Amino acid sequence: MHTINDFLTLEAMKYYDKSDDNKLSPNLLQRKYDIINNKGNAYIASQKWDGNWMMFIKLGTGEIAVRGRSKNVKGEYENYAPKMPHLVEEFAELVPNNTVILAEVCWPELSKVATDVGTILRCLPAKAVERQKEHKLVAKVFDVLMYDGEDLTSTGYYYRIFDNYGYKRFVVTKNYFQWTEFYFDKFDEAADDIIARGGEGVVIQEKNYIYEPGKRTAWKTLKLKQKLPEMELKVIGVLEPEKHYNGIEISLWDYWEREYLDGTTDLEDNFTANTVMDDHTKRVYPVTKPYYYGWKIGVIVDYDGNEVKVSSGATDEDKAWLATGEAAAEIAAGNLFAVIRGMQESTNANGTKSIRHPVLVKLRTDVKED
Repeated sequence: MHTINDFLTLEAMKYYDKSDDNKLSPNLLQRKYDIINNKGNAYIASQKWDGNWMMFIKLGTGEIAVRGRSKNVKGEYENYAPKMPHLVEEFAELVPNNTVILAEVCWPELSKVATDVGTILRCLPAKAVERQKEHKLVAKVFDVLMYDGEDLTSTGYYYRIFDNYGYKRFVVTKNYFQWTEFYFDKFDEAADDIIARGGEGVVIQEKNYIYEPGKRTAWKTLKLKQKLPEMELKVIGVLEPEKHYNGIEISLWDYWEREYLDGTTDLEDNFTANTVMDDHTKRVYPVTKPYYYGWKIGVIVDYDGNEVKVSSGATDEDKAWLATGEAAAEIAAGNLFAVIRGMQESTNANGTKSIRHPVLVKLRTDVKED
């Protein structure tokens, strides 16, 4: 049994990661996919945020300590509390004394990564606070090691988070402290969706797995995350937008097109789904935002001689610029490159290579080919 003070120096548990299928025996590969497919309903997954692992500790006195998983040059765990007073304040109000939680301290945007968090955490406290004046770090809670004096490290992972009725141990109602997302099936689809939106993936854990400080026990946990490094690939084309909008927000939609009997059209910027049309010589229908503005929605890149379409991650600014003559000229000259990341390489039956869930990080015109 641990006391609250033990957590100030308790070594962090490590999470198992076997992502390269080619290096696994058939038996271990089957074991991996049993976990991914939640065989026996024995597993639970949580969204993995790309930030810094932190342990938030509320001592018996009510004092708050925030420490990372690694020691500093003095061999001590640094207390990060002075660098994130907004999180300390919220944590103090959320939980009783003698409580310990694990959270990923990160930016709320999926596109930002641990190095972006480091620009805050490497600062002295005053500078760290100043840099968060307009935009603050958040804490995504993914584990509870002690609650109200009860040591939970010997309790299975699921029951550290949820009670017998499926409710989380405490309700988060604050701005910057948030539970991460949990998944109970379709772990691979959850990871794919997160990665496609620019996130890192999921961590799967056995529901009954206890917290083992300093250990990395095989096949009790598994990460499904982006596996390919960022790549700079030549842009060889652009993706045209879909014309018709088929979403569910019709009543509030702002982008419409008017079509006349002679086949001509014009864009309508003062129309809603509730407008009554008395003139039967024309009709109005919703169109997609990129079509309305004449944008492109992404790029086609050359990946080892194969065309790969990339639209996830493209901002409105990217889409607008890709429709300009400047962009067309850069593509024609072979000067436009896209920084891409993805989950893994895939090969179809014809041997054509592609990238699973490619995400556009940014466009560049200052890359020189080897």
